Amino acid sequence: MPNTAASEEVKKSTLILIALFLIIVTGIFLRTFHFSDFLQFNPDQARDAKIVSDWISGQGTMPFFGPKAGGTEFHLGPIFYYFGAVSAKIFGPMPDKMAYPDLLFSILSIPLFYFFLKKYFNYLISLALTFIFSISFFVVFYSRFSWNPNQIPFFTLLFLFSILQPGEEKNEFKNFWALLFGISLAILIQLHTLLLVALPVFSAIVLMHLIKRKKVEFKEIIIIVLTVIFLNFGQIYSEIKTGGANVAEFRKSSNARSDGSRRIFSNIETIATCQIQSNLHIIYPTSSGKKCNLFDFSGEIGKSRSYFRWAEKNAYSLGFSMLSIIFSTIGYYLIYYFYRKEEDNNRKNFLKLVALYNLTIFLIFIPVASEMYLRYFIMLFFVPFILLGLWLKKITESKQKFLVPVLAVAVFLALVSNGRVLAEEYQIYASGNETDVNNVIMKDILPMADYIASAAGS
Repeated sequence: MPNTAASEEVKKSTLILIALFLIIVTGIFLRTFHFSDFLQFNPDQARDAKIVSDWISGQGTMPFFGPKAGGTEFHLGPIFYYFGAVSAKIFGPMPDKMAYPDLLFSILSIPLFYFFLKKYFNYLISLALTFIFSISFFVVFYSRFSWNPNQIPFFTLLFLFSILQPGEEKNEFKNFWALLFGISLAILIQLHTLLLVALPVFSAIVLMHLIKRKKVEFKEIIIIVLTVIFLNFGQIYSEIKTGGANVAEFRKSSNARSDGSRRIFSNIETIATCQIQSNLHIIYPTSSGKKCNLFDFSGEIGKSRSYFRWAEKNAYSLGFSMLSIIFSTIGYYLIYYFYRKEEDNNRKNFLKLVALYNLTIFLIFIPVASEMYLRYFIMLFFVPFILLGLWLKKITESKQKFLVPVLAVAVFLALVSNGRVLAEEYQIYASGNETDVNNVIMKDILPMADYIASAAGS
């Protein structure tokens, strides 16, 4: 009997590895197919490529600051440029080579996501969610060009995983996990301004909780702090040298973007509706749209002579909006439901971490959320998958025999919705319709560059 049980376990593990391998291969294909040809450029990408190219060619100096935060003069940390420079040194100083780190981290996030999900879900639900993650149009799109927020998913998973490890009953917060905590935190705060504000607050709350539970010691705190300082040393040194000029720009931009207390409730509504939309869009998209427009169609009610004509005209949008609300509302309730019901401390910690992270980012959004886009929720990309997993868990809770059919339906719907949007986007890029005055792709820009170079040389 023991041998039979052991052989069954080996067989199960082998099948899981094969399934995960196939999922990763699928994700790699979607992320690398025509990667160079369809590489997207706008002014941000052109600026970043020139800074890195000038640095590695000796025409510029090593940057101590990274890209500017959108619409401000405040600079993020330089880690994004450092990743691009390493890639350019290895593969060559072409713009598509500088985008390889975004591609690599997106691919690495697929297996990491599976192991993150396994902290709570069983292997079947974890594999299903990982597959949907690998084909998600939202996730795939933000892996196919060079942009500092594109690296957020991988380092967010690494960050959260390194927090969950010391929470394990039989696992103390060893030096390795403290180091990963510090590395991922140090990188994330250099990738987006909101993370620069949110993650130190979030980390402090988490560490205080771990200290209270005696899961972290002073030595590990020192490792985390020193790692963060080391990986931000260039930025810190430059701040000291310039008398805090960049910090002053941060304060200036924060004051300029803050809407004050008068718009707090309006901003909360904006964030909530946008996240509700993004939660369903990331898993089951209906288009490649990037705007938060969940209830835009509602403004037409007063213009229509008949409510039924309005409902008929906007049936598709109305249906998606209702599904989004139901999916998120019940999904967030299920976090609470399973947290109260869960007896395993490690699994409770998983749900607690997800809820706290979502809440922290949500609160940090409030002062600056007068205008929102779906891309902002790349910081919370994992939340919709957790909600879907909880839905699947609840539906099959009493009757496990329905688990495989329910998972099959969830995966099939994801294949259809994401496959359709990915195919539509491919047609747009292949036809050259993606290129306009604000945006250009690599296969269109190279002939233009060659023409300019030949004209200049003649």
